[in-house]
Amino acid sequence: MSIEKANLALLIDALNKLGKVGDPNGQGSVFAYLKRLEGFVDALEAQLGTSADPAGSVTTVHGKIADLRSLIVDTLMGSRIGVSTDGTSVASLFGKLALLQYGLNTDLIGNRIGSTGDAPNGTGTIMARLANLSTKVGTVGGYYRVSDTVLESDATVRSGGAYVGLSGQLVYVFFPKFTGEVKVKAEVNSQNANYTTYISAAMQKVLASAVDTSAVNSTTPIGTIFNVQNSVIMIASMNVKVAAFTPVSMIIGVTAGVPVFLIMNSTDGSGGYVTTQCRNISICGTEVRY
Repeated sequence: MSIEKANLALLIDALNKLGKVGDPNGQGSVFAYLKRLEGFVDALEAQLGTSADPAGSVTTVHGKIADLRSLIVDTLMGSRIGVSTDGTSVASLFGKLALLQYGLNTDLIGNRIGSTGDAPNGTGTIMARLANLSTKVGTVGGYYRVSDTVLESDATVRSGGAYVGLSGQLVYVFFPKFTGEVKVKAEVNSQNANYTTYISAAMQKVLASAVDTSAVNSTTPIGTIFNVQNSVIMIASMNVKVAAFTPVSMIIGVTAGVPVFLIMNSTDGSGGYVTTQCRNISICGTEVRY
């Protein structure tokens, strides 16, 4: 088989461009370019290094990654950030947060702010001082609402008699803190079923021109007998016509600061004499604050 001269020239040119396995690094043939590429790969591998390269001793990429990991894990996270269990004495970030939490809970909140249950104290925590201030200032206002809750009471047995005409005996004085309505309760004994015994709530006739204000006022002793007509205005009453202690009650309106006088008297319809008794007087209601 013969090869034409032109084809032989093309074959020789192709072989020259392909080159041989031993062609040196450089240009001119495919094998030479492959040798050059092999050199690039070797240089790249040398710069990349291996995963076993230690930190701080080599300048390969894997070595630098080891350096970075050591910085993040050992230095930054280990000694600077720390772990969530670090105590207040550790200089890490978690240690500082623990110290801050301790300061907030123990010093600031515990010793300085306190809690809502702190007892009133003028030199204690903020909450204790607020509680102390609250005991002095109190509430802004309020009113009475009728209920059976006892606000104040007196169980003493009060006995009277010889009430002539419009006389009566002072058995209790209530000083309202608020305006509103309260319930007055008592046990009353007329001691004679033929006579009616009254427990009346009254206020001073402070605007009347002929009022004997010395007869009954906030300083008048309980048990004083006085002329009811000349001293007070009756606002409500409850009565018993039973010769035994009988519970009675009434609802009255009151005004803050205006004393209410409870007066006991009796009548047979003609201003006669009769012995009367009362006991267990109580003022009932609910203080609604605002």
